Formats: sequence, C-alpha cells, structure tokens
Amino acid sequence: MQKTRKWVLSLMGIVLMVILSGCQTQKLSTNKKNYQPDLMATVIKGHANTSQVKYQVAHGKWQEAPVRDGAFAITIPRANQTAEVAIKSGSLQKQVTVNKATAIMPFAQFLAGYTMASQATQQTPLQLVDNLSQKHQYNGLIAKDNKLTVRGVVSNDQLMGLTLITKTSNMKQKKDLTAFATQLATLATVTGADGKTVLKQFGDKTKSVKNGKTTIDTIKSKGVKFDVAFSDKNIYVFITK
Repeated sequence: MQKTRKWVLSLMGIVLMVILSGCQTQKLSTNKKNYQPDLMATVIKGHANTSQVKYQVAHGKWQEAPVRDGAFAITIPRANQTAEVAIKSGSLQKQVTVNKATAIMPFAQFLAGYTMASQATQQTPLQLVDNLSQKHQYNGLIAKDNKLTVRGVVSNDQLMGLTLITKTSNMKQKKDLTAFATQLATLATVTGADGKTVLKQFGDKTKSVKNGKTTIDTIKSKGVKFDVAFSDKNIYVFITK
C-alpha cells in the first residue's frame, strides 16, 4: 500500500511538471514591424524565451539565430528588393519587412571601373578576389592588401554598398595615409562621386572629431553617401546610395 501511494505521488508530480511546462507562456517580439535599410546590413532585434529563433528571408531556406538573455539579433544584408522576413520561436511566428535599398550601380560596371582606376594610380592596386564577376548575390571581400580592405554587398547583380577598412595605427604613417586617401578617392570616383570633394570633407570632418566620438556627419557627393565610423582598432568608411 505504501509503495502504491509513493508511486501515485511520483506520477502526480510528473504530470504536474508536464502541465506547468505546457502552461509556460511563449514569447516572441520584434522591436519593429518595418525596417529601413541600414548601411551594409539591417539588424532585426527582438525577444524570445527559447534558446534560438528560426528565420526565413523572402521564402528562402530557414536559418537559425541564437537567443541570449532573452534577446536575439538577425542580420539581413542590404538588398535592392523588399524582403519579408518570417521569424519562428516555438509555435509562435512573426513577420517583419525590410525595405529595399538603392543600388549604387551594376556590379559588373563597378568591377570594370575599379580595375581600370586602380591600374591608373601610382599606388600598387589592391588584390581583387578571384571570380568576382560570377557573384550575383554576395556579401564579402572585394579586394585587399596588407593595410587596406574593401568589402562589398551585391544583390541581384547590383552593387549595394562598399566598406573601406584600415587600422587606425596606419593613419599615423604618411605612406599609409596616402594609400588610404588614394583608395577612398578611387572608390568615390568609380561609384560616381567627386573624389576630391570626398577627401576634402573627410579631412575637414575628421579634424573636428572629439575624443570618444565614434562617427562623423555623413559625407555626400553626387548622390553617393560616405558614413565613417571609428573603433579602437579600425576606421570604417561605408559607401552607399
């Protein structure tokens, strides 16, 4: 009899745990329902009480993003088409929209112009990644050397954005500073901006940067935008339209 009672109590405990776990409220929320494109990528932020969320961009394959301390962040590369993003957490699902961005120019046109312009400068041209002309959808390295890096985002054969990166320590040497300025002017000119104007604004604005400030006001030239960000180690120039 005693064993039967213990068995019944144990079974009741298990059933109670199942009921309580089933009654736990599921949560899934996003900070916005509609996102404007942001530089190289748009970050969708939200909250969930699962260990991960799944997301699907424009009816593509499902991907996963971790949930840490109840929060998640999903990165959507800049694109020339509006993207509907479905997000799942347990049995819950939400949908948000990331609006399309303006393309800078056809990627093939950029590659041709960049190659020609780089060869025309007195500086050693950066090494282009192989087979870039075959990249129809791309988010990665375009060219680099031991001091400078150029990354790009391509959507449906259109160049959506570029990032020029160098270490802050490189800006202390005249040779490296000249190479950075040459590369920035080249990218500006190839994307349709006025290279001299961009360099002048870059110099003027960075001179007024105060300690602790990590950005400067957006530089604009002929419809092309240049956003500059500073970290402890690097300088980033984001080029968009």
